[in-house]
Amino acid sequence: MLMRDLRRKSIIPVKARKKISFIPGAVIFASLLFLTVYTGDELAQRASFFEFYEGSPVIEKRVEVRKLPYFEREEVNLGQIEKEFDSLSVPSKAILEYLEATLSRPVISDKSKERIDTILIKSAKNLKRVSSDSLLTVSTVRSAIENLVVELGLDSLEGAAILRAVSPVLKSNISFAGYVVDTVASLEGISRETRLKPKKERILLAIYILIVFVISYFLFYSIFRRALDTRKIVVLVLGFLIMLFFEWVVPLKDHGLALFAFPFVFLLVGFFNGFHQAIFFFVASTIIFLPLFRDNLIPVLFLNSVVGLFSSYIGTRIKTRWDFLLIFLFLSLVSFGTILLLSAFTYIPWFPNLKFTTGVLGVSVLLLIVVVPLLEKILRYPTDFVLLELANVNHPLLLKLQDEAPGTFEHSLRVSEMGARVAPLIGINPLLARVAGLYHDIGKLMHSIFFVENLRGGANPHDKVSPEMSVQILKSHVIDGVNMGRNYRLPEEIIGVISSHHGTSVMYSIYKKAQKMYKDVDKDKYRYPGPRPRNRLEALFMIIDGIEAASRALENKSESKFREIVNDIVDEKIKDGQFLECDISYSDLEKMKEEILKILLSQHHLRIKYHEDKGY
Repeated sequence: MLMRDLRRKSIIPVKARKKISFIPGAVIFASLLFLTVYTGDELAQRASFFEFYEGSPVIEKRVEVRKLPYFEREEVNLGQIEKEFDSLSVPSKAILEYLEATLSRPVISDKSKERIDTILIKSAKNLKRVSSDSLLTVSTVRSAIENLVVELGLDSLEGAAILRAVSPVLKSNISFAGYVVDTVASLEGISRETRLKPKKERILLAIYILIVFVISYFLFYSIFRRALDTRKIVVLVLGFLIMLFFEWVVPLKDHGLALFAFPFVFLLVGFFNGFHQAIFFFVASTIIFLPLFRDNLIPVLFLNSVVGLFSSYIGTRIKTRWDFLLIFLFLSLVSFGTILLLSAFTYIPWFPNLKFTTGVLGVSVLLLIVVVPLLEKILRYPTDFVLLELANVNHPLLLKLQDEAPGTFEHSLRVSEMGARVAPLIGINPLLARVAGLYHDIGKLMHSIFFVENLRGGANPHDKVSPEMSVQILKSHVIDGVNMGRNYRLPEEIIGVISSHHGTSVMYSIYKKAQKMYKDVDKDKYRYPGPRPRNRLEALFMIIDGIEAASRALENKSESKFREIVNDIVDEKIKDGQFLECDISYSDLEKMKEEILKILLSQHHLRIKYHEDKGY
């Protein structure tokens, strides 16, 4: 009966619900990314996102290997029009002269308009580049003639006749002739530094992409998690802003293989958010920024995929300060091999790109060394570096606990050790569990004498106060612990354990005392303030804290007694609904119970009495 009720109440079926929501969530996520690519590219084109302006001239020598389209000019015969309109008025003839002069220059229709730097006109045996000043669009010519008809005062019949007559020749007067393939030109001349034009529309584009990216992350988290972690969103948005800044500062046209973002961004996301979110960030950013590299799509996509994926993975493996140097060496080797491979199968020169990429990698690692401690401090993020510092028993808060509440400190050490051993079995970082155990009872510092483990003989102070006062003192150690944790800027995960390690459990000793005194007692008034555990880490310490305290009070320390205590405490918490808000499963609980039992047996194993006559 109990198990049937638990299946209805507990959150065990959440995993099944996640599977059901995965397909529609993935479809919406993919649709949003497609929308980002399509509309973002369109917006970029309208905002002239790909235009460049020329800076100061630089003398250089370079070799170009290009495939250039060229065109031939078509002659436009206006003789027939002139024959038909010999009797036209002087203004009409002026319009025809304007048209003849205009059509001597290339007219490119809007739909077939090419980029200015690719329009070459064949003149004799040479190819001559057409300047932007010599290009007119069909719509420009037509609107100019219409304006002249109005300004010169032609009557409607004559104006309509002129427009009807000239319409057939309002077309492109250059035609595609072919390509100059593998043209090699060794030049020593003037090249100009290029940078992206600063435009207001680009800010709108950045805001648009950022909004879509954040929405996509919300959808991603709704599929794989139950609650959003604000700190991880901050890291993702910060990485995205760094990516935008990088794109606008680096002259992309001069670096065809330039990484579309610092590897620093993927290292940062991998380090703080884990591999899965780093991969999400990599895929989303690749799709969003892909239009910027349409000229060298395959080489750029290949290089960035290799470096991006490797950075996302290696960022999650940073555990010591030495790892930062190893990251630079590994990424340099990977980049070097990838660029050499590309240069062997494409026309991409290897040396300039290798030099540029190596510089980017070096800056990325240096930035990572600087930014990681800052974000750790600002976000109170429990990285391994932070946890190692907190695990030091010389931390001011732990030193204070040793001096003022030695029994609580000893209890915390045992809980910490048990938590670190059980945590890996249910997918929790053992170092995080170790630190959470050390700090879970720091609130007892404020009234240490009212907790039995700190008594060194003498009367129990709770015997001298009313049950109501005892309840307030016991509740206060949770509230005081949370306040102390915030004052010492402990990570939120640790504060969560401090606040929930008793959940809303009943203080049975005080409750029984009140029943004897008052008979009719409201049980809910003798509960801890909560909250109940919201994740597996908090559930773990609710169980371990109760079992460790109960096991020490046992006189008969046998396996059967330990097993009975473990089962009773876990069953009691389940009956009381303490695990209804967290993602722990029955399988997790069974693993925890078996491992805790092993720990208790190892801690309280039988010893040989070496001096039986002396009693020990």
